[in-house]
Amino acid sequence: MTIPVGGGWDEETHLIRVWEMSFLEWVPNGKPRNERPFPAIYWDLSYRQDPIIRPVEPSFWAEYGDLPIDANDYIYRQELTTRSVYSPPLLLPHMLAFRYLGLARQMPALVVFYAARLFGLATYLWLSWLAVRLIPAGKWVLAVSALLPTAVFQAATVTTDSLSIGLGLLFVAGSLRMARREEFGWREFRWQTVLFGLLFLAKANLAAMAVIPFLLIRPSRLRMRFGLPLLGITALSLAVVEVGGWAAIAYGQLEANTGQAQPIQQLLFVASHPISFIRSIASDLAAHGAGYLTQMLAEFGYDYWRVPVLVYLLVPLAFLVAITLDTQRGGFSTRTRCGLAAAVLAGCLATWLSLYLAISPVGSEEIIGVQGRYFIPFVPLVGLALVGWRPPASSPITARPLALGLLLSPLLVYGAGLILSYHVTCGESYFTLDLCRLPAYKNWAPNARFSTPLAETQPMEQTFIAECSNLREVSVWLDAGPAEVGQVTIVSLIRQSQGEVLARSMVAGPDLPRGNWYTLRLSEETSPTGMNERFALRLAAGGNPEATGPRIAISLRPEYQGGALYIGETQSKLDMIFKYGCAVGIRGLVSPADTGPRIGIGSQ
Repeated sequence: MTIPVGGGWDEETHLIRVWEMSFLEWVPNGKPRNERPFPAIYWDLSYRQDPIIRPVEPSFWAEYGDLPIDANDYIYRQELTTRSVYSPPLLLPHMLAFRYLGLARQMPALVVFYAARLFGLATYLWLSWLAVRLIPAGKWVLAVSALLPTAVFQAATVTTDSLSIGLGLLFVAGSLRMARREEFGWREFRWQTVLFGLLFLAKANLAAMAVIPFLLIRPSRLRMRFGLPLLGITALSLAVVEVGGWAAIAYGQLEANTGQAQPIQQLLFVASHPISFIRSIASDLAAHGAGYLTQMLAEFGYDYWRVPVLVYLLVPLAFLVAITLDTQRGGFSTRTRCGLAAAVLAGCLATWLSLYLAISPVGSEEIIGVQGRYFIPFVPLVGLALVGWRPPASSPITARPLALGLLLSPLLVYGAGLILSYHVTCGESYFTLDLCRLPAYKNWAPNARFSTPLAETQPMEQTFIAECSNLREVSVWLDAGPAEVGQVTIVSLIRQSQGEVLARSMVAGPDLPRGNWYTLRLSEETSPTGMNERFALRLAAGGNPEATGPRIAISLRPEYQGGALYIGETQSKLDMIFKYGCAVGIRGLVSPADTGPRIGIGSQ
C-alpha cells in the first residue's frame, strides 16, 4: 500500500487491460469502450492524474477505502484504450483478483486493486523462489537479482513485468539445471520444452534467452539422434506460435500511434545497414548508459522522486557478496560462463532491436523508448557469468545472517526512501542534501509555451503557498532571447500577508538565462520560517521602456491550484513555471541560508 494507485510504470493502461480480462475478454481493446466501460474511480484516484505530484494524503484510506468499484460511475470515452497488448498470462494473477474479488464478491475498489497487486507480487516471489531452488549453482546471485529494488517495485504494481521477469529467472535456472545433467534424454527434452513454452509467454525481448540451452548443452551428453536440431525446431515452433501468433492477434488492436515506426521497413533497413544500427546502439549507450544502469538497479515509478544514493552503493556490494558466496560453493565452467555472457549480449541486442522496430522511425539514428528496467532480466546472467571466474583465497563474509543482511540492505533503504518520497512532503530532503523544491510538475515542458515579452506596463505576478518551512529561494523559467540591451528585469519575492518585499534583484536583459531557471535567493535574516504562508513572485520591466524584455514560461493548461498568475491587472487561467526551495530535512540542519540571485541549471 506504500505505492499509490497508478504509481507504477504504465499501471493505468495495464489496469484497463486487467479490467477487460476480468470479463474473459483476452484480446486487448476487443470491445469498444461504450460496451466495456472502465471504472472511473481508478482513474480519479490515480497518482498520475494530478498535474502537480504530491504526497499521498494521510486520510486517503479513510476517505476512499470503502468506496465500491462503481462509486464514481464509469468512463465510456472511445479514446480510452489500452496499450498493454502483451500475452494474457502475464496479467493473469491481477485478473483473478478483479474477477473473483471485484466482480463476484463486489469488494471495495481499493481492496480489489491492492489485492491484484498482492497477487502479482506473490506470483513473482514464488517464481523467484522456484528459480533459486532449481538453479544448480549461483543461488545467492539469483536471489539478489530477484530482489533488485526496481524489480520488486515492478512486481508490487499492476504490470506485466512481474511475471515476465519471474519467467525469465525460472528459464535461466531450469536451463542451467538441464545443462548440468550427465545425460540429456527425452525427459530433459520435455522439461526444456516446457521452459521454452513459459519463456515465450514473457515480453518479446526475453525470447533471446532461448539461445542459452544451445550454448550450454554439450552434444556429447545427448542420448537421442539429432537432439539439438530437434530442440531448435521445437523452440522455433513455440516462438512462432506464442510470440508471432499473439502479435498477429493483439497488435492489430493497438490503436495508440507509436510514432512513425514501420516494423517491416525498419527490419529491412537494419538488415541492409547493420553498421548504422550498431552505431545507433553505441550512441544510445554513450548518451544514456549511466541512466540505464541506475534505472535498472533502483528507480521509483516515472522517476518522479530520487532514490537514496546509498542504494546504488549497497546493490553492487550485495552482488559482490553473492558472487563470493556462490564461488565458494562451486561455480560454473568456463563454457557455461561464456554462454551466459553471449546470452546477455543477445538479450540486450534484442531489447534495442525490438524498440527500434516498434517505435523508432525508419532509418532513425536514435533508438526511442529504451528504459533501464527493460534490461533487468539479463542482470542475473551477468552475475552468474562471474561466479567461479576467480575463486577467492578466503571470504570476508562467512556468517549467513551477516550475508543475508548485506543482501537485503538495498531493499530496506530503498523502501524507506519510497515511504518518505510518496507519503511525506519534502520526503527527499531527509536523505539528500538538496533543498526541497516544489511544486513537482508531472508534465515537464517548460519551453513549450512562453508569454509575450515582458513590458513595463504589464508586470507578471505568480502567487503561491509555500508548503514547506524555511523558504530559501524561488525560481522562474525564462527565455531572455528577446531581451535587449538597456532592458532591466526586476524580480521580487513578496510576503503577501504583510506586503513585505523579502528579496529583490535587478538583472540586465543580456544577463538573463535563455530557456533556463533564474533563481532569487533569500538572505538568512529574511528567510521565512513558517509553513503555508502566501507569497507572490513578481517580474517587472525597467530601464529603457522601449526595449524588449524576456519571455516567461507559462503552463500549457491550468495546473497549480495553490495560487494564480496575474498579467498586469488580469488574472490568467494558466500558471507561471516556477519553483520554490525550502531548507528542510538534512539541508535544514547543516546548511545556512544562501544569499543573492542565481541563474540555475536546466532541470526540473
